[in-house]
Amino acid sequence: MANRLPKNWRRVRLDDISTPPQYGWTTKSSSKGKIRYLRTTDISSKNINWGKVPYCNDLPEDLEKFLLKENDIVISRAGSVGLSFIVTDIPHKTVFASYLIRFKPLLVDPYYVYYFLKSSDYWDHISRSSAGIAIQNVNAQKLANLELPLPPLQEQKRISLKLDKLFKNINSIQSRLDEFPKFLDDLKRQLFHSAVDGTLTANWRKVKKNNIDGKKYLIDFLELRKKDYLATKKDNSLFPDYLNFPEIKNPLSFSIPNNWTKAYFTNLGELTRGRSKNRPRNDPKLYGGAYPFIQTGDVANAFLYVKRHKQTYNEKGLAQSRLFPSKTLCITIAANIAETAILTYPACFPDSIVGFIPYRNKYLPEIALYYLRVMQEQIEAAAPATAQKNINIEILSKIPIPVPPIEEQKEIVNRVKKILRGISKVEKQYTSLLNYINQIPSAVLGHAYSGRLVPQNPSDESVVKLIERINKEKEKLFDEQNKVREKKMVKKRITIVKYDKKTEEVSNYENKADHGNLFSAPPFPFFRSQSYKNQVKIVLEDKSLELLQIIKDSKQINPLTLWKESKYKDDIDAFYDALKNLIVIEKKVKEVRLDNKIDGVFLELTNEN
Repeated sequence: MANRLPKNWRRVRLDDISTPPQYGWTTKSSSKGKIRYLRTTDISSKNINWGKVPYCNDLPEDLEKFLLKENDIVISRAGSVGLSFIVTDIPHKTVFASYLIRFKPLLVDPYYVYYFLKSSDYWDHISRSSAGIAIQNVNAQKLANLELPLPPLQEQKRISLKLDKLFKNINSIQSRLDEFPKFLDDLKRQLFHSAVDGTLTANWRKVKKNNIDGKKYLIDFLELRKKDYLATKKDNSLFPDYLNFPEIKNPLSFSIPNNWTKAYFTNLGELTRGRSKNRPRNDPKLYGGAYPFIQTGDVANAFLYVKRHKQTYNEKGLAQSRLFPSKTLCITIAANIAETAILTYPACFPDSIVGFIPYRNKYLPEIALYYLRVMQEQIEAAAPATAQKNINIEILSKIPIPVPPIEEQKEIVNRVKKILRGISKVEKQYTSLLNYINQIPSAVLGHAYSGRLVPQNPSDESVVKLIERINKEKEKLFDEQNKVREKKMVKKRITIVKYDKKTEEVSNYENKADHGNLFSAPPFPFFRSQSYKNQVKIVLEDKSLELLQIIKDSKQINPLTLWKESKYKDDIDAFYDALKNLIVIEKKVKEVRLDNKIDGVFLELTNEN
């Protein structure tokens, strides 16, 4: 986005225009309860499905502190790091989970802030942000330091309203485009169906009145196979069943033209499983040679023809397998059931793939492929329900396939290829359009947050006055929070820490007793706000001493483990502050990065302790 801003705009940090960031409540989700429990997974889509949001297993003592309010913005700090959502129309009392961080915009348009969290500037900030002290992800302090441009309030509202309209249109277009691949898949299925039920070549048959009958074609085909069989066998008394004209017991699921017929795979060629005799099958000694080795994934990922492979056999691998010829139809029988593709070069494959080799190329494998594409769901449904569904040669050998005359087979294949080329062009145009549409949101947001989306209005309230009002509101909230805390006062020894805005240094200020529990005062970024030049931060020393004792007993400890074992396990904000106090201010604890440890950063006492 552009660095230059309109005259009446200012750059601010997120915590300058919102309440201090707050981590959510740590507990387990439950299928029953009274209070809902919003997690990162619940905000992963564009809308929250409140019916699927689980309940909170254990409720916090200070329930009000964790309840979501209208226009709260929550940001995921783990999993889908940086994912954000503005919460509106809350139908149930809901607390938010600990892997979410909440911000409450103050006197600014919440949707203006929310839309910024979709911008490239925001995602650049997320990618630059390193892990926090306790948990390896983006933390509250990093999010609080996010810079964003701030226009006058009236202009914020104009911008968010304009973005609402634009994104509504963009989302509508994207939704329609999302349905287009399914439309193309359905179109291809209809094409394959028309290819094997005769519809595709109906007009061709009318023109070719002298077209050879499919039944005669099959009879001649089988006679040729018998002749070749006799030439290789001494015993001529009996022919195998597959050389006789088939009596189809299982009819096709749709009608075919009168001049077509039906046959089994074995009538038309060799149906055999792939071969991979060696155990273990993944023995490295078999691989790395000149012979392509096709696997089920290669077949599933090929649309019609296998044109690439990821693995090869060497001579030893070939010796325990078989090299199938080009134009072999590959049919997967395990993992991916009845996925099909035709070899465009000789290749080996394992016994999880069945190969159909048409006899002397007198039957085009594409016809069988089109038919299996039409029948795939039915074949998969008929697979035995074992731990992993699979089919076998016996099942495939009982499936009848349509047999058009050879001339019509060629016409069918040519027409299918021609139509698919047209569909392919449409797919490329769709991809280009989709890429263009997907770039529009970023461009729109770039204009919005550089002052180019809506016109500026000189009569708008000055943004400087808006910032002053926000600071007064923050002071008011801070005082209110302190009053609430004073009601819960407990006599404990505390350390008061002073923060100096000019030097950005924190130092011990004074020691007192009989103060209230003011530990949960906002973290340091809050005190950098313009109206807090010399505020104090209260840290309960007894809990800090507990952290020191745990670290001392453990010698070295992962921050996450320390948090869970401490009294701060229900208040991660407090844990962050206490640990930061021990590291930065009192310098009693130091961070150690150990290369031989999976968790990376560990904590230990300094030499002085």
